[in-house]
Amino acid sequence: MSEVVSWVLHLNVREGHLGSLKTLMVEMIESTRNEKGAQAYERERFLGCLEPTAFYVYGSPNGEVRKILDGFGAKYLGELGGFMR
Repeated sequence: MSEVVSWVLHLNVREGHLGSLKTLMVEMIESTRNEKGAQAYERERFLGCLEPTAFYVYGSPNGEVRKILDGFGAKYLGELGGFMR
């Protein structure tokens, strides 16, 4: 079993927040451009501009990770014969 966990998050831009989102995206890209291994962004501002519509998780996250992802309504799609489905 692989320890790799990945996800696909579907989002809609909240009404009236496109300008804020564009500003945030520039800031996020600039602040992480030279950070090796950067994986986190400003979640509160991000979700203030975007509304999650679907969240698919591939792999087998541990219980601690699942607890966090469950808060986003994650749907888990595990491995099948070594392949992600």
